[in-house]
Amino acid sequence: MNFSTSLILSGAFAISALSAMAQNEATVSISPAPGDYEVLPSEFVLTIDGPSKIAKNITGGNPLLLTSPSGATQQLTGTVSGNTVSCKLSSTSTFPLNEAGEYKVTFRNKAIKYTWPDGTPSYNELTDFYYNVAGEGGGESNEPQEVVYDIELQKTVPSLKPLDLEMKTIETLQIYFNMGNLEIASDVDATVTISGPNYKQTTILRPNMVMETATCFKALFTDPEYNGTYTLTIPEGILGDKTWIENHEYGHANAAVNYEFTVEGGKDPSEITVDLTFNPFVNPTVGTKVGSLSEVSLLFDTTPYWNADTELKVGYKADPQSLSFSSFTTAKIEKGEGNEVKLVLDKKAVNRGEYSITLPEGTFWNADHEADVNTGSLNSAMNLYWNVSPVIAEVNVTSHVPATDAKVASFPAGQPGIIINTDNNDAVAELSIQVVSYALDSDSATPVTLISTTSSTEKTEDGAPCWVNNTGADIPLSESKYYEVTYSLLDADGNVLADGLFEFYGDYETGINSIESEKQVVIYNLQGIRIDKDANALPAGFYIINGKKTLMVK
Repeated sequence: MNFSTSLILSGAFAISALSAMAQNEATVSISPAPGDYEVLPSEFVLTIDGPSKIAKNITGGNPLLLTSPSGATQQLTGTVSGNTVSCKLSSTSTFPLNEAGEYKVTFRNKAIKYTWPDGTPSYNELTDFYYNVAGEGGGESNEPQEVVYDIELQKTVPSLKPLDLEMKTIETLQIYFNMGNLEIASDVDATVTISGPNYKQTTILRPNMVMETATCFKALFTDPEYNGTYTLTIPEGILGDKTWIENHEYGHANAAVNYEFTVEGGKDPSEITVDLTFNPFVNPTVGTKVGSLSEVSLLFDTTPYWNADTELKVGYKADPQSLSFSSFTTAKIEKGEGNEVKLVLDKKAVNRGEYSITLPEGTFWNADHEADVNTGSLNSAMNLYWNVSPVIAEVNVTSHVPATDAKVASFPAGQPGIIINTDNNDAVAELSIQVVSYALDSDSATPVTLISTTSSTEKTEDGAPCWVNNTGADIPLSESKYYEVTYSLLDADGNVLADGLFEFYGDYETGINSIESEKQVVIYNLQGIRIDKDANALPAGFYIINGKKTLMVK
């Protein structure tokens, strides 16, 4: 090929690329148009010309974000029709429309998915529109806005069918709210309750999955034993947006929620002879993290009775993912003030780990049952557990890799995959980490442990504690999953210096190592047995493929 021919071909490719770019350009306009207004409009229509089809991409469908002159924000849900997206402010919103100053209306990045005439998919880019509002100076008022409890329950997945009556443990209760980036207030009792036939139990609400447009929380309960209708109760005002978390006189918090669901596969409620709802309020709250544990307070509605010879076992497990507890010590039942009972541990729990005390059914009962064993109420079986996390000497975590919400394609072999930077890296002797994956767009979001190591002393060249992928193969991270990293930093004596967790997203296109080659693919497992099947259909695990150790993941 001579030089002139090369120039001609390059020019042809350039013209083709420019034509494709011109073809796949969208023109976005908004109505009412940006300009000067007395009050900000409460409805907007985006018109998108160019793509053959448009569709919402963001979960919950919130294409527009409004920002007031004082910094208040509000998401607007969009409805797609043809090439337009109609967005409307909620009738219950307290977002100010009459502040004097400049409002910003943001068409959020990748809120809308485009399909072009040639079938090519793409997404919108972030675009800002500005509106100058004369207003009434609403943003300068010192009067607090009334808190509106308008964060609605979007959906729940109780995961109570079928029941596992042997394990006495249900799947994690997933609770979704239709607003993103919600937080649980640190100064409130974030407990939720499930009540039903012969059942009433309370546990703590925990964050599970925080997204831009929705937030998922989780709660753990023991199995109800009887068929029937049960009610999940979430008190008003235990979680809210950032504005409310900082000052409860502003912003938005959750409304009270009463969600009903049905339990099947258990006992017939007609078999109930004695009520099993004499369950106490527990302090420390079940499921919380504590620095140590020496006694537990049980507060009953009325006077409790129990067998003076009762001895409760205290279980302990160092690995939170372990299925069984080892015996640790015992707890004595002692009388407290009024209707309080104390479970006093014979030995103080100070080692890091999860501690559990089981209250068998009928450990406590009320006055009616004391008078007549065929009546009254007893406690149902309860599993009380806490995470003990003693902090001996603190160091501050300044950053971590991957960053929160980062997209990561893989952990390359032989390279640091998780890095924790602190303000005193020299004090850190060990790094304990666990990486758990969750499927995106899944109601159950069943966790799968990808990595779990309790003693890693490796550090980066800069001295930061890190986990290095020494498995011998790259570990791909699927774009259909997000990953939660739980870490602890320990000193040379095994004392916890700091701990925490963060999340990031996978960015590997298929989530499985695809083996595509024109030559024959020879596969062995790690025991040296040859496997005659398509490599892409292999179960997750390590294999020797064409002489190379390869990790296959789902």
